[in-house]
Amino acid sequence: MAVLLDQETFTKPGKGRVAHDDALVLHRHPDASGVRALTLLVHGWGGTRYSTWRNLPRFLFEDFPDMDVALYDYVSGLRRVRRTHSESLRSTIDHLADTLRDIDHYDRGYEEVFLLAHSMGGVFTQAAVLRLLEGEPAGRQDSVLRRLSGLFLLAVPRAGSILLPPFTPGFRDARLLRIHNPQATAIQKGFTNRVNMDPRPGDAEQHDRLVLPTFGMRASRDRCVDDLSATMGLPDYRFKTVRGTHTSIIKPRDRDHEGYRWLSLRIKECRRAGQEPTLVPTATAGARARAVHGLPPLLSPRSADWRDSADVPRDTRFGIDSDTADLVRELQAADGYRMVSLRGRGGAGKTTLAYDVTDRLAQEGAFQRIAWVSAKFQHLDATGHIKPQENSVEWVLLLMEIARQLRLPVDRNTVEEQLPVLLRELSPEERCLIVLDNLESVDDNARAVRYLERIRAPHKILITTRHSAREIAPDAIREQVWNGISEDAARQLVRHLARDEPMLAATLSTEEVDAVVRRSECVPLIIRLILSLVIQDSRTVDDVVVGLHRRADMPHVPVAAYLFEASLSALADRVGKQNAVRLLNVFCGFAPGGSVTAAEFHERSRIPDRAEFEQARSAACRLSLVQSLDANRRFTVHSLLREFICHC
Repeated sequence: MAVLLDQETFTKPGKGRVAHDDALVLHRHPDASGVRALTLLVHGWGGTRYSTWRNLPRFLFEDFPDMDVALYDYVSGLRRVRRTHSESLRSTIDHLADTLRDIDHYDRGYEEVFLLAHSMGGVFTQAAVLRLLEGEPAGRQDSVLRRLSGLFLLAVPRAGSILLPPFTPGFRDARLLRIHNPQATAIQKGFTNRVNMDPRPGDAEQHDRLVLPTFGMRASRDRCVDDLSATMGLPDYRFKTVRGTHTSIIKPRDRDHEGYRWLSLRIKECRRAGQEPTLVPTATAGARARAVHGLPPLLSPRSADWRDSADVPRDTRFGIDSDTADLVRELQAADGYRMVSLRGRGGAGKTTLAYDVTDRLAQEGAFQRIAWVSAKFQHLDATGHIKPQENSVEWVLLLMEIARQLRLPVDRNTVEEQLPVLLRELSPEERCLIVLDNLESVDDNARAVRYLERIRAPHKILITTRHSAREIAPDAIREQVWNGISEDAARQLVRHLARDEPMLAATLSTEEVDAVVRRSECVPLIIRLILSLVIQDSRTVDDVVVGLHRRADMPHVPVAAYLFEASLSALADRVGKQNAVRLLNVFCGFAPGGSVTAAEFHERSRIPDRAEFEQARSAACRLSLVQSLDANRRFTVHSLLREFICHC
C-alpha cells in the first residue's frame, strides 16, 4: 500500500496516518501539471522512513518544485524482533521492484525517477533494478527502466560491511552485510554486467545494458563500510567523500552541507530537461554522443556548473559577511571596476571569500554565466621536470576551460583570439563573471591581467592571489587585502569543526578554543589542521597546542610548518613513510594552485598498488593535507603545504 500526501510544504504524516504495511509514503506537490520527476529514498539496516534522512527529503521537496519525493520503508535489524513474521530478503527485493514498476499508478506520469539509497538499502535497490531487467524488456514504452535517470549509493557496503552492528549475526539481514558475502557479490556482478553506470559520449549502443548514471558517496569516518566497498566499480569523478560518519553524511543540517550540495548538483546534472532519447546514426557517431534506444541519452561526466570547479569547504564561511557584501556591490555595479583582486597571505581564506561572493552573485542573478578556474601555467613532463616552454599550452587549456564553463564555442588553436570576441558579441543581458583562483606568481598575474584587460564591460573578473596585481592595470583593478577572519569568527569555526566528533564538541572548553584561535592566528587553514590532528589522530587539543608552544621559541619554524610536519607524520604512520612521500611529492612538479586528475595522481605517485594508493590518498584527504576539486575529479594541495614539502 502507498500513502499519498498532497502538500504545499513537506510535512511528516501524523500518528496513525501510516499503517505498518504501508511501504511507501509519497509527498506530492499539489499542482500535478508542473511535476516531471520523482525521487525515491530507501533507508539502510535498522533505519526508518524519516529518522534516517532527517532534513534531506524536505530539502529535496522544497528545492525541486517539479519533483515529488517518496520514502520507502522495510523491516530490518532490531525492528525484526518486534515482528512475529517479517519479509525475507527476496520478498523485500521483489516488493521494491514492484513499487518501482507501479509508479504510474500514482497518477503523475513521471518522466524521470531518481533512486537514493543508504547503506544496505543500496544493495536492495541494485537488486530491485536487476529484478526489473529480468522481468521486462527495457525498450517497452511504458517501462520504468526508461525513466530511471540516476542512482545514488550513499555509504553502501557493495562488497559487505567490515563491521557488523551488534547482534546482526542473528538476523537474516546479516547475509547481505557480511564482507564478501556471496549474495552481495552476485548482485554486484550482475549489476556490472547489465548496467552501464558510467555512460559517456561515444559509447557504443548496448541494447542489453541499462544506461543508469550511478554515483557514490562515502563518509570520511565510516567504521562500517570501507573505501573499496563504497566505491567499487565507479570512477573517481562519480563519488564524493563527505566529512562525517556512516549515518551523519545523509543528515544535512542545512543546504550548505557538502553532501547535500553535491547530491543536488548531481541530480541537476542528470535532469534531461525534456529531451527525448534519440538514436544517433553511425555516420555521426564521432561527432555526437550516442543515445541508447529507449533509454536516457548519455551524459558527459563533467558538469558545466562553476561550483564543480570550486570545491570550497562550506564549514569555513565564518566572519566574511561584510566583505562579501562589499565585493558583491562592486562586481554588480555596471560602472564599477572591471576586475577585483583579492590579495592576502596563504591560508587566510581568500578562496572561501571569493566563493561566497560568487555564490551570492549567482543566487541574485547578477551574472548569467560564471566560470571558475584555478590557474596553473607550468607543465610536468614524464620524467618529473617542469617545462617552462609549455606555459602557452597551459594558458590555452585555462582559456578553454573558461570557454567551456561559459558555454562559448571555441577552437583550441584560436581560443586566445576568439574568447574576447565572443564575449563582446554577447547581448548586454548576458553578463559573464570569470573567477581566477590562486594566481600565485607575479608573472602569472601579469599575463592573466594583461589578457583579461581585453574583456570589456559588462563582464567582470575576480582574482585571488598573494601578490599585488593593481600596478599592472591600476585603472581597471580594485585590490582588496584579506588576511583572515576575526577572533570571534575563528572561535565559531573551531566549535563548528569540532561538531564532527560529538565527544570533542561536548567537552571542548572555552580555554581550549581560545588556545586554538591564539596559536592559529585566526588563519582558517591552520585551524582546520589543528582540528584534523585532534580528531583524526586521537590527540587532545592541549597536546597539539603544547606542541605549537614548543616551536614558539624557534622563529625559523612557523606554526604552519609544525602542523604540516605533525600531519605528515600521522600520514606516514598510517600508510608508511615511502607512500606518504611519494603521494605528496607529486605536487612539487606543479606551480602553486596546480592540480591532477585521479588517474594522473596515481600514475605520478609511483605507488604501484592501486589499493595502497587509494588508502594513502583517502588518509591524506582526511588529514586535510590533500584537497579534492571538481567533485573529486581532481586533487591539489594548499600552496603553503606545497612550499613546505618541496622547499624544506
